[in-house]
Amino acid sequence: MDLSGNLTTGFLERHASRLYREVLDGFGHTRFDHLYGVAKYDPYLRLNESVSIPALPIKIAEDLFGRPISVDNTAIVLYLGYRADAELHGLAFKDGRLEGACVTGNGTLSDCLRGKIIIVGSLAADVTAMQSRAGPELLAWALSERVLPADLASPKPLTNAWLLIGLALGHSALTLWILGVILKQMPPMRGRLWLLICLAGALAIAVLCLLVVGLRALNVVYAQVTLVTIGIVATSVLSLAFLRKRALVTDLNNGAPTVEETYDIFISYSRTPENARWVTRNVYEPLSALTKADGSPVRIFFDQNSLRIGVYWFTELTRAIYGSRLFVPVYSTDYFDKPFCKFEIEQAFIKEATQRGFVLPLSRGTTSVPKQYGHVQFLDIDSKAGYIEELSQVVKMRLNSDA
Repeated sequence: MDLSGNLTTGFLERHASRLYREVLDGFGHTRFDHLYGVAKYDPYLRLNESVSIPALPIKIAEDLFGRPISVDNTAIVLYLGYRADAELHGLAFKDGRLEGACVTGNGTLSDCLRGKIIIVGSLAADVTAMQSRAGPELLAWALSERVLPADLASPKPLTNAWLLIGLALGHSALTLWILGVILKQMPPMRGRLWLLICLAGALAIAVLCLLVVGLRALNVVYAQVTLVTIGIVATSVLSLAFLRKRALVTDLNNGAPTVEETYDIFISYSRTPENARWVTRNVYEPLSALTKADGSPVRIFFDQNSLRIGVYWFTELTRAIYGSRLFVPVYSTDYFDKPFCKFEIEQAFIKEATQRGFVLPLSRGTTSVPKQYGHVQFLDIDSKAGYIEELSQVVKMRLNSDA
């Protein structure tokens, strides 16, 4: 090999040629590769079009057991057994003494090694990236497979990049198709989108399992199942987000959406640092201390605590607003200039049209309220020291009257 690790025609001449040609009966080299979680090796290392070196498992199986290779020069998949089995059949030097099953009491080898193939190497120093297995152990498993009495052709790994990409995209498309069929055939289940998504993903994974079994029957190993599974899961999650958003938009176009009640109060405010700290201390915390008539705590949507990572803001905010019993906006000097505040107050007044008393506004530092929202009286907290007591009283009365 050259300095880059490439095979060259001068490989034999520079690589202990006298040992190979004058001492050993046969020679070979095995280069193990790790591809997509599968260990494999080529039957021959081709130096050029006319010169090749057989892999040691191939050479030994042919010379000692009369078993020439019966497959073409494609990668041979290597199945790794348990690490403990390899250690059980090994000999090791410890404190200058040889230890192992074939070592007698006086430290000499017994006859149990007769007729066996001995591989010399270090299990500690020759560790590879293949499950941290040592090179001698990989060679031992490869030899064990090749010297089996039955001439079993080793399976081939599926390594065609375009085919692997096609399978990944195909299973993602299959997930969408299955979901479409389920939505069409089971309309009553549309209210449980997460359940339908899980069912579609599970069926797509089941098809993947059947594919793996079918390819194995054809003597082909499909090791890239992780990539396809990730694609199926990602497609399912994105489909859930898309369908929820589409369902919400449809409901909004048809009027106020029907959302399961989740919160008692939704607090809307401008999220500038100073205003956020003030609202937390003077509105959120006092309202959080309230209890309803049955003694249960008041459920509050407050974006600092209620928004989960990765959610779509507009969808989550809309669901929270329509799933709340009361809406408390804190008008500030910049409230009606903030896109999210404008979005929240617009949705709140849509619900206010059918649920009078839904909006309970507070005003901090401003008395300028757009005309379309001015018909609902706000509580000016700058001129009223007991604003929180009055707000709490109204909140308790509304919540308890609706209970």
